[in-house]
Amino acid sequence: MKYKLLTIICFVALSTSCQTTSKDSTVKLIDNEELKTLLKNDNIQFVDVRTEAEFSENYIKGAQNIVYNSSFEQKLDQLDKEKPVAVYCRSGRRSAASAEILEQHGFKEIYNLDGGILKWMKEGNLVE
Repeated sequence: MKYKLLTIICFVALSTSCQTTSKDSTVKLIDNEELKTLLKNDNIQFVDVRTEAEFSENYIKGAQNIVYNSSFEQKLDQLDKEKPVAVYCRSGRRSAASAEILEQHGFKEIYNLDGGILKWMKEGNLVE
């Protein structure tokens, strides 16, 4: 009886983990070094999703500000779905949500900066 129960539990656990990893996500979590490499690509669309007030305080060079709020989806026509997009925010929470929305709207290649601008600055990288 214990053997059957253990077998069932293992089967359920394995099948559940296979289901959660089988979804092909177009979002890649990147670190600061990977972002620096991406920014060397002229084709990258680089988006700061923080508020306008946050953006006016500081931003990573080359970023455009598209605020993550209730009208974020309506502003996506400013971006090309066929070109890669890198997003960041203060700590990574809003950019993760933004990346999911970009994915849902058919963007092909999405990068999310792990730790946001806080981690970027903490590691000694420059801001404008």
